[in-house]
Amino acid sequence: MRDRYIILFSVIFLAAAVLLPLIGLGIGWYTWDATTGLYLGTGLFLGFMALGAFLLFQVETQTWLTVILPYFFSVIYTVSPDLIPFGIDDAAVNAAGSALTYTLALRKDSRTPRWTIIPLLLAALYTAFGGFIPGGLDEIIANGIAILIAGYGVNRATQDE
Repeated sequence: MRDRYIILFSVIFLAAAVLLPLIGLGIGWYTWDATTGLYLGTGLFLGFMALGAFLLFQVETQTWLTVILPYFFSVIYTVSPDLIPFGIDDAAVNAAGSALTYTLALRKDSRTPRWTIIPLLLAALYTAFGGFIPGGLDEIIANGIAILIAGYGVNRATQDE
């Protein structure tokens, strides 16, 4: 029962890490200037992402759903409308979600292949330099392929006994 509440609060914090930076950026920019808005948005993102990640590491019995939550929320951030030009922020958020998901996967099952982080990080790299299809469709496709490849690798490694 304790894990359920921890996961719920983690989801709330991860969702806040996606939504509140955009609001903070707008408020800071409107009230002061763009730099202040950028600092406020970045601080809100880092704070709430750290809280969500910390709570996920407190879960005693990890499930694959809890493992994938950071990556899922990083993809939501990536495909949301860009208030910061270029894809650097999207790539950084996606890379952070990839690293957290990979770390949680290793914690859940030590047989997780080490190479599974590579497709996740390549999808993050694509968000920085890709964008050949307007909107977030190409990022969804790239991240979907990455998670399928990583999931296939994890499934093969954990099935072999």
